[in-house]
Amino acid sequence: MRNPEMSGASVQLAPNHVLAMTADPSGGFRVRRTTERWDALLSNEQAALAALAVKPSTIGDLVHEAERELGLPATVTTPLVMELLQAGILISRADDVVRLGWRHASRYHSITFDYPFHYYGTPSGGYREDVRRMNAKAAVEPDDDREKLTVGPISPLPAPRQAAALLQEHPLTEDFGGRLSAALSLAFGAVGWAQPAWTGAPTMRRTSPSGGARHPSECYLLARSVDGLSPGWHHLQPRTPALCQLNSTVDDEVQLTVDYPGSFGRADFEVAALVVITTVFRRNMYRYREPRTFRTVHMDVGHLAATFMALCSVARIETCAHDATSPAAAERALGLDWLDEGAQYVIAVGDRGDR
Repeated sequence: MRNPEMSGASVQLAPNHVLAMTADPSGGFRVRRTTERWDALLSNEQAALAALAVKPSTIGDLVHEAERELGLPATVTTPLVMELLQAGILISRADDVVRLGWRHASRYHSITFDYPFHYYGTPSGGYREDVRRMNAKAAVEPDDDREKLTVGPISPLPAPRQAAALLQEHPLTEDFGGRLSAALSLAFGAVGWAQPAWTGAPTMRRTSPSGGARHPSECYLLARSVDGLSPGWHHLQPRTPALCQLNSTVDDEVQLTVDYPGSFGRADFEVAALVVITTVFRRNMYRYREPRTFRTVHMDVGHLAATFMALCSVARIETCAHDATSPAAAERALGLDWLDEGAQYVIAVGDRGDR
C-alpha cells in the first residue's frame, strides 16, 4: 500500500531491506534490497527513520518517536516517511508478508539471502584451512557431541544389517512390533563411524545423508499399541540400536488429535505409534556457523523421514506424516528445551497387515 492514511496506517522496514554504513569517508548509510541487486544512499534522517521502523508502528507513532528520540519535527519526518514508502523501503503492514504472519521468517530469509560463503583459496588449501579451523574450535570446546544419551528401560532393536535382511524376506513373517523395529533401526540406527580429519570424536553414519556427518536429528517414539513395547515415550539410541523408555505418558485420542492434527488426526488407520523427529541445534552449529545453517537441519529431517517412510512401505506399515503439530506438546512430554532441541516432524504409523 503506497498511500496509506497519514496517522493510523501501520508501517515497518521492508523485510528484504538491510541498512549498512557506507565505505565512503563522508559516512552515511545505504539500504540494500537483499532479494535483488539494488541499493540506495539514504540521508541520515531517512536512515534514522528506517532504523526506527524495524519494529512495526503506526505512521503517527513513528513520527512522534522520531521527534522524541531524534529531535526531528513532524514537518520534516512525515514527507520522508512517504518517500520511503514510495520507494518500497518501508511497507504497510497490509503487505501479505506481514498480514499472513511471515514477517520474522521473511526477515531471516532476506538477511541470509545470497549469503557470501568464505572461499579459502585452492581446493586443497581450503581443506587444510577447514581442518585448521576445526582443530582451533576443538581446542576450546571438544567436538564430541554425536548422540544423545538417555536413561531408562531398554528395548533392543535389531542391528541395521539384521533389519535389512528381515525386510528383504518375502513374505515378511515378523509381527508389527518386529517390522517397526526393523524400519526404525535401518532408518535411525548407526551403520558405521568415521574419524574426522581434525581432533574430534568419530562421526556417525546412517542410511540417510547428513551435512558434515553431524546428524543433528534425534528420533522418539510414542508407543500406543506396539508388540513388545510398553506404552509411553521412548528415545531411539543409534549406536547399538535400542529404544529407551522415558516415561509411560500416553494422552487420549482427543488430546492427540489436538496436539498432532496433521498426523494422528488425519491418519485413516489405527495409529499404533507416533514417531517424532527433533533437531539438536548445537550439534550442527558447532561445525557450520553460517547464518544459512538453520536451513540444513530441515533437509536432515526430510532425508530421515523419507527413508523411514520408504522402509515402512516395504515393511507393510501405514504412515501419515504432516507438519501440522504442536511442537510444544511433544517437547513438554519429552522434557526438552525448544531452544536447545526442537520437535520438527511427526509421523503416525500403524499396521497394514496383509493388505
